[in-house]
Amino acid sequence: MDTSNPHPQLAPSKRRKKPNKSYTLSSHVLSPPRWTYLNLVPLNPTTKLESLDATTVRLALLRALSTYLGEHGAAIPVDILSIMHEGPQSGVYLRVPHEDGTAFVAALASTGGVDAGLSFRIRQRSDWPAAMVCPDPQALFELSTDS
Repeated sequence: MDTSNPHPQLAPSKRRKKPNKSYTLSSHVLSPPRWTYLNLVPLNPTTKLESLDATTVRLALLRALSTYLGEHGAAIPVDILSIMHEGPQSGVYLRVPHEDGTAFVAALASTGGVDAGLSFRIRQRSDWPAAMVCPDPQALFELSTDS
């Protein structure tokens, strides 16, 4: 009994296979993001960004996180990257670990405007910092006609 081909009705083809003519020059796997980047603005329009410093912002965020998530929220590491006072890119820029990003957003959304303290609204959220700096990525590839 021949056991080399368990399916004799599916005999192997006698045609020679063509060699693969496509070549991979390079490949890259995009790793998952480590951070979630956020741009926050004060919820109260009378709050001036000029009066904010990193300590005030950190205390306000800690209050929101601990109110919504307790000690787990207070343990979320928050890196304040920049506080920009003027221009269209004004606001508080920060980053949190990617796995805590959803909980951070939920904490800010649930405690916004609850009391008279400093509260924030999320203007932008992204897993990639370039999206925060240039909201229109197509503009990076347009040619300038200014001479």
